[in-house]
Amino acid sequence: MKTFRLITGILAIIPLALFIASIADPKFTMRNPAAEWLFILVGTPILVLNLWAWDAPHIIKTIFRKN
Repeated sequence: MKTFRLITGILAIIPLALFIASIADPKFTMRNPAAEWLFILVGTPILVLNLWAWDAPHIIKTIFRKN
């Protein structure tokens, strides 16, 4: 479980970078609507896995069938 938390913690850099990019240049998402979908489709699952790994590890164990 500790390894999974470390991996999801490192992956959390991606949604944070996307969030900072959208704040730094708001016109970027207006010019590229696909970028907004990318932010949602990539960032949200990573953040949800992070939340589950830290707050409810039993869900992760059930999903990945880890004992």
